[in-house]
Amino acid sequence: MIRIITGYSNTGGSTVALINLTNALNSAGYETIMYGPHPWYLDKCKSELIEGNKFRFNKNDTLLFHLKQLKSRPPAKKVILVCHEKWWFKVGEIPQYWDTCVFLHDNHRKYHEKYKGKYVIIPNLKENLILKNKDHLDKIAGIIGTIEDRKKTDISIKRALDDGCEKILIFGNIGDPNYFNLKIYPYLSDKIVMCGFENNKQKMYDQIGRVYHSSIGEVASLVKDECYSTGTKFFGNEETENEISTLSNNEIINCWCNILDIKQELTTFIVCHDQDIILKCEYEGKFKHINYKWIFVGNKDSSKISNLNNVYIARNLPFNIEDKKNLCSFTAWYAITKNKLCNTNYVAILEYDCDISSDFQDKVIGHLRNMNNKGSLGFLNSLIDHPIYFNATPYFPSNVEKIYNINVRKIIDNYKYQNKYWNSGSNNAMSLDYLNGFVDWAMPILTMNADDPLIAHVHERLVRLYDIINNAESQVDQSILKHHQDMSHGIKSLWKP
Repeated sequence: MIRIITGYSNTGGSTVALINLTNALNSAGYETIMYGPHPWYLDKCKSELIEGNKFRFNKNDTLLFHLKQLKSRPPAKKVILVCHEKWWFKVGEIPQYWDTCVFLHDNHRKYHEKYKGKYVIIPNLKENLILKNKDHLDKIAGIIGTIEDRKKTDISIKRALDDGCEKILIFGNIGDPNYFNLKIYPYLSDKIVMCGFENNKQKMYDQIGRVYHSSIGEVASLVKDECYSTGTKFFGNEETENEISTLSNNEIINCWCNILDIKQELTTFIVCHDQDIILKCEYEGKFKHINYKWIFVGNKDSSKISNLNNVYIARNLPFNIEDKKNLCSFTAWYAITKNKLCNTNYVAILEYDCDISSDFQDKVIGHLRNMNNKGSLGFLNSLIDHPIYFNATPYFPSNVEKIYNINVRKIIDNYKYQNKYWNSGSNNAMSLDYLNGFVDWAMPILTMNADDPLIAHVHERLVRLYDIINNAESQVDQSILKHHQDMSHGIKSLWKP
């Protein structure tokens, strides 16, 4: 169990960063819970409210502390200090109770130069926000953050007015009522509007074309990162001159896994050919409960998703077969293996038009562990001796026999008494090593007739055959995934009932 304990869990950048970390670790399959004294965060991640330093843990837990001072090191497996602060929490002047400290960037570490203990640098996770053209919003300014003297909201208002902004929207809770009444309230009008705290960040950034940030004591502004991700102009100050991290969220989670001495087990890649579908799924958070990445296949426009850090554009990868469009989702399988996009033991590859259960990640990992890294897991049972298996495409039995001298029908006739089902669909999960072997084995079969649309239906049939000839286990769990089979590629099989 990973337990994140913070001394501040009200609205603010550090709270959002810790919420994102809690959710990301849980999505990656590592049970994580966040504790804090303020209730605002409770419905945003797996969490519990605490008073003072009262929380439960055992000696095998890993503890991450933020904005907390303790008299001694708790008797836990690992104790880590997560620092998001400057002068109001001087790490070098606090008696050390942790094993390692996490800073957000190198300038942040240099600020705490009095601290001489072990440290690592891990930037905040980025939220999946969408880049948009904002030319029509250029003179609508946003000011984002808790309204208090340290944030200098009044200075930001003045800067926006001096730059000729036509409207100013203020997003944030009032942290200091005296400051608000004295410095902010006199400005309010139809032109300068209090909007309060906005949970939906995409909705917030969609209303503004630029942001003014005048905070003092800023460490690593989440707002600056979010402006970059949404195409919003950012006007900061000397406190926000730190570089925006170029690490993807996957790389950031890997950094956390290294310091926490854990290894992710499953990455799910979701295949899609339409950027608007991806944007819709991201906006709805359809797959947020798992550790996932998108593989965008085909040659359609991808300009709206090119900045999303959980999207791979297959045609832009060094190794790709996007010129073979009739292979459909198999081009994603190829891209994953040949570009080494997966760094987990297990991999699932799904079509975008799937609904998955809340326990999908745990169930898939459980199945694959039991299979000892050999074999495939599918999600839709069909009879293996049914005509649809053999007759949906002429290139399945014929190409296999030409390349490998294997009589598919004979093998199936012999095998159907042991296991009479196959996974009828291209949604699969398996170990990464097994996927690598399958892709290499399948490539010559699939590329023989790559120009014919009917080749699209071959690779999903090959998986079951690959299991059989390798004496590997094949399992199907229909309870955790439903495939709507939108057939957006428009390629129909030959078989008709």
